[in-house]
Amino acid sequence: MSDFVVENETLIKYIGKEDKIVVPNTIKQIGKNAFSHYPIVADVELSDINIIEENAFYCSSIKQILFGDNLQSIDPWAFRCNKNLISLSFPKSLSLIDHHAFYQCKSLKNISLSEGLKTIRDFAFAYCPALENLILPKSLSGIGRYAFVGCESLKYVFISSTVYMIDENAFPCSKDTIFYCESRIKPSTWSEKIGWNKNNVHWGITKVEFEKIITPIKEENYVDALIEKINKTKFIYNFNIDGDYMLNHIDPNSVQFYMYADAGAMGEAGAIKYYCIEHNSIVLYSGNSMNYEISYSAIQKLRDDLYDMKGLFPTREWYCFELGYGNYLYMKPCYKDKFIKYYEEAEEHIYLCYDKIVKSILQEL
Repeated sequence: MSDFVVENETLIKYIGKEDKIVVPNTIKQIGKNAFSHYPIVADVELSDINIIEENAFYCSSIKQILFGDNLQSIDPWAFRCNKNLISLSFPKSLSLIDHHAFYQCKSLKNISLSEGLKTIRDFAFAYCPALENLILPKSLSGIGRYAFVGCESLKYVFISSTVYMIDENAFPCSKDTIFYCESRIKPSTWSEKIGWNKNNVHWGITKVEFEKIITPIKEENYVDALIEKINKTKFIYNFNIDGDYMLNHIDPNSVQFYMYADAGAMGEAGAIKYYCIEHNSIVLYSGNSMNYEISYSAIQKLRDDLYDMKGLFPTREWYCFELGYGNYLYMKPCYKDKFIKYYEEAEEHIYLCYDKIVKSILQEL
């Protein structure tokens, strides 16, 4: 304990010079400036810490932090300007990440936010330019202003439907950041000025779907495998990856339902929503997220030849149900009465339940 200056279970100052530091379990709080400007690149284990106070690790060279299961809050400025932190995994006990807590942690690349976290306050992860992916847990209730401003490398963000409040400019990170929201429409409690690029926002994506979207696919025959899936299913939810090639290799006789979404409504020209196979639809991705070029000409052809589908689908004869938000569901005429009957019995808006209805009909075939 000679390296630890302690008062009332609070670490006031660490005066050692170790590169591996285990804070004794008799210490419950890391006090203000306890490790600030610590010059040695070190790993720190905080097994029984409840609170990390202001500036506790300010401008330190700490490389790795192992949090214990009792951590409840990280106070303002606690890790600001840390030089070496690359990855952080927060325990389920953590409920609050206060303002500027990880401000300008320029090497921070990965963070794992556990269920239990309730609040991320203003500027909490501001100017962390290496931060890449972000999954916001269901327990999270609020995200403060500019919480992720300056996160220039942020590629993907998943936002659970239970996130109650997102304050203004919470995500003015990169115009290329893609947002996947579990909610089907933007909640009224989210700011109108979140800071994101509206062309890169996708609605109605579950966490499971999101994780599949961001998993790289390396198979060279990916498109052929995708076509094989399409030919085994009955419900197409839009597509555009190598669109012309796919259109010419799909068996039109297998298609019973076709979901058309206007490119603008989808969030970007030719953007493709992933829709889970359990709903009898196709696994489809945006060209960007799968490292394929988006074929804008393909989506234009879908628009221009909507009624013909290049002659493959005789949709002039099909029944068209407008779902709203620029989305249309086409079905063979034999399903019209049953679809309308199920819809009239449903208590949800059609946009929220059409997939369930289609699944029910297909299961009866």
